[in-house]
Amino acid sequence: MSYYKASIIIITHNNLYYTKLCCESIFSKTQYPGYEVIIVDNASTDGTRNYFDELKKKHSNIHVILNRENIGFVRASNQGIQLSTGEIVVLLNNDTVVTKNWLERLIRYLQDEKTGMVGPVTSFCGNEARINVPYNTVTLDGFEDFVRQYHAEHKEPESFDIKTLAMYCVALRRKVIDEVGLLDELFNTGLFEDDDYCYRLKLKGYKLICAEDVFVHHFGEMTFGKLKKSGEYMKLFEKNKRRFEEKWGIKWEPHRFRESFMLSQRPLKDRMISNFKASLKRLVSYID
Repeated sequence: MSYYKASIIIITHNNLYYTKLCCESIFSKTQYPGYEVIIVDNASTDGTRNYFDELKKKHSNIHVILNRENIGFVRASNQGIQLSTGEIVVLLNNDTVVTKNWLERLIRYLQDEKTGMVGPVTSFCGNEARINVPYNTVTLDGFEDFVRQYHAEHKEPESFDIKTLAMYCVALRRKVIDEVGLLDELFNTGLFEDDDYCYRLKLKGYKLICAEDVFVHHFGEMTFGKLKKSGEYMKLFEKNKRRFEEKWGIKWEPHRFRESFMLSQRPLKDRMISNFKASLKRLVSYID
């Protein structure tokens, strides 16, 4: 059986603790043959670069680009894409933890030429790819038990079409990138670069797939969390939203969560009332 070479591209700027978890999960959980890891570091100052020196001694398939300044997520991603050599390109956030068979399962969906990009389900994102998880998403207590059970329940390919894939973890063929182009650096800081790219893919006739049988943990908001505290997040959000709408001449539509996740977020009292009403309705129907 022949395998396409895969290039896993990770952008870092400090947050060494999460970068370690991400890299360790890749090298311990990825069984797919013939992959490279390309890390583009945006001027980290917290010991991250020393850690990469250690990684390079242990793994021959890791390549590190050290930028002298923080050039932004999108520009750094394009830098990694241009230096990569795989037929499959994976963009992976450094605040993720991958699980067994994640890469081969994602690549399996790319065998369909109509699929432009594929991503997993996760513990944190802003749309239908987010699922309910019982483990502690901060400490990861119970994570391994959950993953074993999840994999046991999702052994076979299982996916659905999705409007937008958040780029915490996505895979696509290089020839698709050659056709559609690199990420638009108009959204360089982040926010709406994924909306923009997904829209471009769909304009080319490609579909976007969320793989229900692939789970990747995502801590989320390691960078944007700081911006939210400072109040800069909403300013950036509105700015890039306006850029997206002006570029394409359309009104941006907010992403949606799956119904099961939304129900789990409702207050217990509301859920109890809803369940009672549903039970009462079924009882009335039975009596009638």
